[in-house]
Amino acid sequence: MEILQEKNAHSGLPLRKKPLEVLIIGGGLGGLCLAQGLKKSGIQVQVFERDFSPTSRLEGYRIHIDPNGARALQNCLPEELFQTLQDASGPASVAFTFLDERLRKLLQLRDSSQKMDDVLLHRSASRILLRSLLLQGLEGNVHFDKRFSKFEIQADRVTAYFEDGTSATGDLLIGADGANSRVRKQFLPEAQRIYTEVLAIMGKTPLTSKIRSLLPEELLLGPGSILAPKGRGMFLAMQEFPERETGFGTVNDIEDVTKNYQDYVMWAFSTKEPNYKNFINEARNASPEELRILVLKMIDSWDPRVSGLVANADLESILAVPIHSSVRVEPWKTGRVTLLGDSIHSMTPARGIGANTAFRDASLLREKISGAVDSNESLEKAIGEYELKMIEYGFQAVDDSLEALELIVNESRFARGVTKSVFRLFEAIPALKRKVFQD
Repeated sequence: MEILQEKNAHSGLPLRKKPLEVLIIGGGLGGLCLAQGLKKSGIQVQVFERDFSPTSRLEGYRIHIDPNGARALQNCLPEELFQTLQDASGPASVAFTFLDERLRKLLQLRDSSQKMDDVLLHRSASRILLRSLLLQGLEGNVHFDKRFSKFEIQADRVTAYFEDGTSATGDLLIGADGANSRVRKQFLPEAQRIYTEVLAIMGKTPLTSKIRSLLPEELLLGPGSILAPKGRGMFLAMQEFPERETGFGTVNDIEDVTKNYQDYVMWAFSTKEPNYKNFINEARNASPEELRILVLKMIDSWDPRVSGLVANADLESILAVPIHSSVRVEPWKTGRVTLLGDSIHSMTPARGIGANTAFRDASLLREKISGAVDSNESLEKAIGEYELKMIEYGFQAVDDSLEALELIVNESRFARGVTKSVFRLFEAIPALKRKVFQD
């Protein structure tokens, strides 16, 4: 596809009569989703990823794909690849459950999207497998071992420079390089992230028959959160890998990324960092075994089944993650550089919508760019429209995720008690629950 050299009435800036060239910094989920979408639209795109190779980081946890994320992925991916993703995803969850520390049900929210198109069901996928799928067909578009250094704008072009001394020039540069985005730091130095003072310790426990027997039946229907006293909480979710044929063979053979994978339960214990004081110095510097001991100490008054999950975790999977969140920014002057996903609106994992919001960004940006190309409209006008809309829904997601995190780690005994009482009331009166959570 080409854009014209003539000046456009909307911006007065010249657009070249040549194929549009888009540079994406960052080959994570959002950047690859956008690359797939642009390629699908016939637009030239190059992705520059700092990892040495596609298999440099075979790590990560489950990704929740909600209807917004599924819709965006369907918009960006070739039909066959999207179907493969559907086949590779874990079974659709039908509920989210809040439990107390004794694993007693407080509130269960059924998924109303089960009545919708199969595409829009809430699903889960391995981050590793999802990234591998998003790389399919982009072998000539993704360049590894490219650590971004800086960009320079020259008239209607932008050049990205890399630490290895190379550079690339295009019409548009998109920062999709994650929460610590180097593109953002140069482009929007005023955009900040804050530490929420919450430290999460997470791990994976192989889903053996013994471990499955420890799970309350509510967690067999979908993920859940434990709301415990003293501002402590835990997220729990199963990740099961389907064994069925896809367009690329069996799901478990794709790119060998699931070669040694087995079904597992993901757990993430969270509390305010001051609660970790006087124990193995700082939890963030502890070894995996020390982290496991710390969590077991924190949950020793909970239902012993939860301790069983933590005690049987794969040690290599246990890590501590300080939780940060972006601070809302005002709209900026649109130019030849823009941002996507965590690079602009990173959020807490409490709602499980970070990746879905990045996919939504990718879908919207693809739509705006391809629309400008097809109609010979101003590229900058299209990018400006994307930015205004993205800032609105992106930072709403940031706010919602912060609110959800506070629910999990609220240290007020009174507030926690009120929350549990209200949740039990909703659960006891189905009509009221439907009115509050579905209307």
